[in-house]
Amino acid sequence: MKVNVEVDCTPLEARPFFGLPDVQPMQTAVMDKLQKQMLSNIEKISPESLMQSWFTFDPKLAERFRTCSWRWPASAAPARRNSDRHGQER
Repeated sequence: MKVNVEVDCTPLEARPFFGLPDVQPMQTAVMDKLQKQMLSNIEKISPESLMQSWFTFDPKLAERFRTCSWRWPASAAPARRNSDRHGQER
């Protein structure tokens, strides 16, 4: 014998039916606390504060970063050679 039971209900209706606790107040409290924590720390992840915290660690880091940022495009460019159509160097 095969029996199929189809129940059409929302999760809010199913929780009390199965005897599960209502977690909505806990979820609301956790999300409010998380939101407050994120908003209080949002200044720490701004680009300006990140760069300031990185460069205060090592005073020469700003100079190194500047030289590297100028070298990266140059290293990505293909090397140019003086050659004719047949690939022979002049």
